[in-house]
Amino acid sequence: MSQAQLTPFANELQARLAKEVAVITHAAGSTLSILVLVGKGAQSQVRAPELMKELCELAGGKGGGRPDRAQGASPQPEKEDLVLRKAQDFLIKRFS
Repeated sequence: MSQAQLTPFANELQARLAKEVAVITHAAGSTLSILVLVGKGAQSQVRAPELMKELCELAGGKGGGRPDRAQGASPQPEKEDLVLRKAQDFLIKRFS
């Protein structure tokens, strides 16, 4: 998915989030792109930049953003599965 396609997709998905969090990754070439979306009802438990920091540290990348949306990238696309597992673990702990 290109950046031109990702933005409208992310906007629509975020509009549908209430108490949910979405983590989207895309590995292409030598880059792993990461997007974290947090619904308004979930922001008291998790902030997008906080989760993004954890994910980027794991993958050797950088990222940041607003409380409801953060983007990041890593030069290690092979870490996509690890990033998704880390996101799942992080969110299970926050919402348990």
